[in-house]
Amino acid sequence: LSPQLSKKYASWQPFYTDELIKYAKANLNIDPNRIFVTGLSMGGGGTWNFASSSQARAEQLAGIAPVVAPCMMSNGCNIAKASLPVLAIHVLDDKDAPASCTINALKAINACSPLVTPNLIMYAKGGHYVWVHRAFDTAYEYQNPNMYEWFLAQNKTFAQNKKPYARAGDDVAITTATG
Repeated sequence: LSPQLSKKYASWQPFYTDELIKYAKANLNIDPNRIFVTGLSMGGGGTWNFASSSQARAEQLAGIAPVVAPCMMSNGCNIAKASLPVLAIHVLDDKDAPASCTINALKAINACSPLVTPNLIMYAKGGHYVWVHRAFDTAYEYQNPNMYEWFLAQNKTFAQNKKPYARAGDDVAITTATG
């Protein structure tokens, strides 16, 4: 689900997303263990606001992915206590929503000793409209795995944010003869 809100409303209320989730559960064929909230700009702020507004709200979700979000985090401990996976994307040169908003949101989560460490993709350049080519890129030009693959790897019934770990076996020494 990707909530969006016009700037004219100026503030994001969590019940907007509550209603969106209620509608999806009642009208769409969804897996309740795989509900994600992502958003761009104000929608990213709404994503932070919804998930951080209460532990119960955060526990409804399989993951969140706020993209170039303004400062709308209310309580990072709610996200930490819910063990909610996070993939946040921002840009250092964003003039509309400062990168410090995302950095501080992650600090707020990490200050609560989360069992699931939030993920951050921070680009040096690209401006506020980074989502146009980067955030939702499926060609692996900017990140691998892409956001959709990260979503697919999350499920409330699985261990969260598990990254691949290769077990190649014991080290083997090989010598070659020179002739």
